[in-house]
Amino acid sequence: MERVKAKQIDGVVDTSSDQPVAGSKTFTDPQHFAGGNRSITVQDGVFYWCQNPGILEEPGNSRLKMENGFLVNEIFNGDQWISP
Repeated sequence: MERVKAKQIDGVVDTSSDQPVAGSKTFTDPQHFAGGNRSITVQDGVFYWCQNPGILEEPGNSRLKMENGFLVNEIFNGDQWISP
């Protein structure tokens, strides 16, 4: 049986070519983007730069969030999130 290529089906997004994607997506779980020596995890509107994607509160991890209309950068020191 011959396989159908993703580009032959309207609305299908493939992983091997550049494509514009319109609309919005809702994620029910944290999203992880691996690369280099850190991964980016997006959870509840907060961007985390993590050594291990499954552990957000690990010493040295950082995060970027919106608070009262301002972007706030914080680093986890082992006990709490602090602003540098």
